[in-house]
Amino acid sequence: YSIMIPEGWVQAVIESDKFLSLVIKPDGPINHADFADVDYDTYYAVNNTKLDNGSIDEYVDVLKQNLAQQIPSIEFTKQSYEIINGHDAIYLESSSIIDGKNYRTLLTFVADGKWVWAISFNTLQDSWEENRNAFYQISESLLIK
Repeated sequence: YSIMIPEGWVQAVIESDKFLSLVIKPDGPINHADFADVDYDTYYAVNNTKLDNGSIDEYVDVLKQNLAQQIPSIEFTKQSYEIINGHDAIYLESSSIIDGKNYRTLLTFVADGKWVWAISFNTLQDSWEENRNAFYQISESLLIK
């Protein structure tokens, strides 16, 4: 796959089974010697999951139920259906309060028939309007190879 990384954003080096990639928008200067010490509140993560005998709608419904159990404050504010580079996609916006901070999230799900690709964009409520358009542009750049 490939996906856009906006100018000024940095792909974090991670060893995780949870994400294929993590891209952060630094809040302040970057110390290239110590990325673990970079301040950020805005980021996106990419992952994929095998789509077993279900639709993308069923996958998203189950995920919403799981998120509601994990994050009691979560509120799903908008869900829309699109096509991204020839594949069915669902955009899901939410808001939540975690550790006393108000967050806004855009979850983008893209089904290629075998996998569901998930992009999770997270930012503080105060930064949502500043980042919202970039989140959608990044989503639209996902190219499944």
